[in-house]
Amino acid sequence: MFNKDGMLKLIKKPLEFFRKSGGNISILVLTLLLLSGFILALLFDYCRIFNARTQAKNASDSAALAISQNLIFFDEENILEIVEAIVHHNDCNIIKVNIEYNEAIVEVTRVVNFILIDKLGFQDCRVFSSSSSRVIYPWDQVWEACGMYKFEY
Repeated sequence: MFNKDGMLKLIKKPLEFFRKSGGNISILVLTLLLLSGFILALLFDYCRIFNARTQAKNASDSAALAISQNLIFFDEENILEIVEAIVHHNDCNIIKVNIEYNEAIVEVTRVVNFILIDKLGFQDCRVFSSSSSRVIYPWDQVWEACGMYKFEY
């Protein structure tokens, strides 16, 4: 298992290859370093996509829930300013806000700032997110809090 030099036989063969290769090992190491740096930059860009997606989803969910809360208390005066503040706090932009009597739909977008992909020509990449929330008022039929009467004439 061990040679007389005290080295393992399995380790000796790869070391002999590197000793005989001369200056080719520096080119191989340089190529492997560049390839690993490229893969690492792509991995960081991939993580930035998920980070932007999470921020866009948090912004749209928060804005839809804030609208629903204000609808329950009939506080519709400054509802769009609240939505803008929530969305801009998450570094996102509003695409569409749809407010109805019992539903709120919010669509937002966020620009993804890449490390490597921007240099390859893919600029202005965006992540979109849409959230909706439905308001159930205490006097709706869902809770059956109010008696429903059928009038016949």
